[in-house]
Amino acid sequence: MSLGYHVPPWPTIPPVPFNLWVDVDYFTTHRRDPRCRLTEPQDFDFAGLHPRCACPCQQAKSFVCAPGIVAEYIYFWLRFKRDDLQEMGSGTTFLEISGSRAKEIPILLAPIAEQKRLAVLLRDLLENAKIPLTRLHKSKLILKNFRQAVLAAACSGKLTEDWRRDNPNCMSAYEVLASLRSRREAQTVSVAERSRIREIYQHKEENNSSDLPDTWRYICLNKLCQGFSYGTSAKSQRVGKVPVLRMGNIQNGEIDWSDLVYTSDCEEIQKYSLQPNTVLFNRTNSPELVGKSAIYRGEGPAIFAGYLIRITHLSELDPRYLNLCLNSIYAREFCLRVKTDGVSQSNINAQKLGVFEVPYCSLKEQEEIVRRVEALFKMADAIEKRVAAASARAEHLTQAVLAKAFRGELVPTEAELASREGRDYEAASVLLERIKAGRESRSSAKPHQAKAGHPRGRRRSKVGHRSSEIAQRLG
Repeated sequence: MSLGYHVPPWPTIPPVPFNLWVDVDYFTTHRRDPRCRLTEPQDFDFAGLHPRCACPCQQAKSFVCAPGIVAEYIYFWLRFKRDDLQEMGSGTTFLEISGSRAKEIPILLAPIAEQKRLAVLLRDLLENAKIPLTRLHKSKLILKNFRQAVLAAACSGKLTEDWRRDNPNCMSAYEVLASLRSRREAQTVSVAERSRIREIYQHKEENNSSDLPDTWRYICLNKLCQGFSYGTSAKSQRVGKVPVLRMGNIQNGEIDWSDLVYTSDCEEIQKYSLQPNTVLFNRTNSPELVGKSAIYRGEGPAIFAGYLIRITHLSELDPRYLNLCLNSIYAREFCLRVKTDGVSQSNINAQKLGVFEVPYCSLKEQEEIVRRVEALFKMADAIEKRVAAASARAEHLTQAVLAKAFRGELVPTEAELASREGRDYEAASVLLERIKAGRESRSSAKPHQAKAGHPRGRRRSKVGHRSSEIAQRLG
């Protein structure tokens, strides 16, 4: 543990006069008793103050500030240096700052009186700035709920009630299904194939179709599809001829064309090549994400990976409508019900996907539903862009306030006040030496501990003593 200080690799703002850059380890004790806490695994750039004694999770980095260091000042500094902290993180599943790296975080140290003034002023300013950010965050949730409400209305027939009144002569779902079954049985070329088709159509749906409009009914997906196929299991490359779509490329019902891998294997390309307007279903993922789907619209040549299922639909089913159904809460509940859970992942195989009951209607009504949903989603996307732009401006304002504070432009520096009032003050360098002296005296006062392990009885007594101490502090 180094007790020195150094100029950090963040020269974006010069040190305020009589303020010093120091390592955070110089004036904090890294332990599980937070006053100032940094990082959560799902929200790397989060830093927060913890007012009470508590034990954080392993991914949280806790800093207990020494006397002379205002925890709230450190908290605002960590918020200000969020982007730099992001670059210090490492990891594949999520970014995290290790304990050793956390000790190297440099801090712009100010005299204690200046720390307090900055902390009070920033608390008030950023509390006011939080109001529009909170409202913007609620707007994002409203838009998310709006999209799900649209999908729910689309998949229940409520979205096209007026269309059915104006188009009373469309075929009912029962008529379409009967015609479809007859055609598929007539197209079979073997007894085994005919038996398989009959077995599919003899299966009875579980959902009550009386909840749907009169011309609708729940129909198992395998009755509306030619088949289901898994993707390639071959290893992909960072460069190649054709992209290989993976589960990470399925985002919000569409294909995300970033973070692609490729293949140049001609046999793989021929076997797994995707046709435009093909729905892909994510069969293996975390319990929260398994079952997400997207539609490949033919944006460019592509094949698909093994954790995805290609749904080959029949002409009576609009793949765009199917994609809407699979992204609804109704389908989400189905996936949670039928998934098979493993150690860290869940799975939904093609057989289970085949019995997903689609709220089915005529092809013309499916096309009308898609048209209306896309129009509503386009409006929501436009609003979402405006909300994102407003959020960015509000966040930029927060960072601008913090930058102004740590440039010494938000409150008078302690040096300026002392000069104006004709008094002395404790500069940051003096504060640093005082902290150093205090740490050295505490270190020398600690009794020497042997390296050998403690007897079991003594270890229990120390644990019991620590538990009592925590209980008293919480009380």
